[in-house]
Amino acid sequence: MELIHRNTDYALRALLHLASLGNGRTGASAELAARTNVSLPFARKLLRQLARRKIITSVRGVAGGYRLAGPPSGISVLCVLEAVQGRLAVNRCFVSQGLCARKARCPLRRRLGAIQEALRRSLARVPLSAFLRSRRGRKSAAGQSKS
Repeated sequence: MELIHRNTDYALRALLHLASLGNGRTGASAELAARTNVSLPFARKLLRQLARRKIITSVRGVAGGYRLAGPPSGISVLCVLEAVQGRLAVNRCFVSQGLCARKARCPLRRRLGAIQEALRRSLARVPLSAFLRSRRGRKSAAGQSKS
């Protein structure tokens, strides 16, 4: 079972590309589809999901496209995951109130709830900017090895 589904991976990659453009520049949906190696309709669907959650904004016009709605340091992996996949839950019973009749006496709920909150906190602490730093480090290391 995957915690981060493939569509979330693609969304993160598209966001990294937008962040790398810098200065609020926009990226067209076709460009983002090509960069993430997905079909244009699928890329558009992901971009709409991200825009709905106000992670990116859409810009109309000739130089239009999408751009980050805020700084990469303000966009967490949890935020992206939940925008694309829905609320993170380690078990069905955490998805909706009243879903489980055993809630009050369940021997698993307390521990699973603690695991879920630990996962949420961990993912919330990882901003998009952390991936940018690691990408820049790899690029500069590659450039130094050539000299």
